[in-house]
Amino acid sequence: MPGPGDPASEVRRLLERADELIKYASNRPDPAAGYRTAGDVLRQAAALIGGIADPTQHDELLVQVGRRSDDLDRLMRVEARGGQPVRGEPRPRTGRLPQPGPATLHPSGRTGADRLPPSQRLVTSWPVLHVGRIPRVDLTTWRLTCTGLVAGHRAQWTWEEFRRLPAVRVTADLHCVTGWSRLDNRWEGVRFRDVADAAGVLPAATHAIVYGANAYSANIDLPSLAADDVLFAWGHDGGPLTPEHGGPLRLVVPSRYAWKSVKWVESVRFIDRDVPGFWEERGYHNVADPFLEQRYA
Repeated sequence: MPGPGDPASEVRRLLERADELIKYASNRPDPAAGYRTAGDVLRQAAALIGGIADPTQHDELLVQVGRRSDDLDRLMRVEARGGQPVRGEPRPRTGRLPQPGPATLHPSGRTGADRLPPSQRLVTSWPVLHVGRIPRVDLTTWRLTCTGLVAGHRAQWTWEEFRRLPAVRVTADLHCVTGWSRLDNRWEGVRFRDVADAAGVLPAATHAIVYGANAYSANIDLPSLAADDVLFAWGHDGGPLTPEHGGPLRLVVPSRYAWKSVKWVESVRFIDRDVPGFWEERGYHNVADPFLEQRYA
């Protein structure tokens, strides 16, 4: 039984302390001072995680520290704006159908330390994070629907029809905004650009909003979605994608923080402007490039 002096126990103690500080900060004359103290405590906890030998405990506590740090950062930004909600800022319209290119995507072929974005830590497990409950999906009634700027205003596939689209296998890294990264995920599915082509996306489209269950959505520009490693995945590491990780189908956008990789995908809307999605409306960055640490607007 681990004693009170082992790193995991100390991290849990610090997490409880940080929770108390965050909870009561709003009752203080200077809430920002309470948030700063909580931030100091979370940094102490983060510094201890490397000493946790058990990989399951290591990854679990890494996620807990990351989530609290993420929440705290948003609280401090709201406080700095006088209590006003932080919202994403719209990006300019391009007026044409963008194509993938080196100006919009990180170069492929990262190796070694170059693969790990700033402030990220590696995990060997696969933490589960999402909005709302895991939905029950009936594949006999499931549909993927594309609307907006597509030929005929609508395209739709049943599960059987979607599985007949050209399939690919992609190996890519996954980076969560809460501070963990999982390398060499092996995905199987259909490239986003192949779905867009099959839907007949019109030249005026510049962005897409991808919708999942639980009223979740994320906005992404089409150049990023047209990359080779962006796909709608139904498989992961040689098996079916499990429900807690977005099965039967999730979007995978390796060049962006994982909140853009929408779970339980139901529909896509192609538009000629940038419209913030679920987390973008709540202060997260519109682009979400992990190598530029674009966490917040």
